[in-house]
Amino acid sequence: MCRSACNTNQSNKTEPDGRSESSGRFVLGATQPSVQLMEPADLNVLIVDDHEAMRTLLARVLSKLGVMHIRTAASGADALAALAERPATLILADRN
Repeated sequence: MCRSACNTNQSNKTEPDGRSESSGRFVLGATQPSVQLMEPADLNVLIVDDHEAMRTLLARVLSKLGVMHIRTAASGADALAALAERPATLILADRN
């Protein structure tokens, strides 16, 4: 997970024929309008997938990354019920 924001530094170059060419590069940690990033431990994740193996895999990966609040749902109806109990800051869902 990225803990620092990226921004683009622009440099413009004017060609002899008057065209201008812009090039950009990404700078890690540069400050621009800040984005509030959350620590993994503060996330409340809901994984929605009809395949149990995928739910388990995603939950294990997120857990290894430090996410402590992980819920799973096997269907859209289950997901809506889980969200009614407690909102999620991140929902990972398959599409089919």
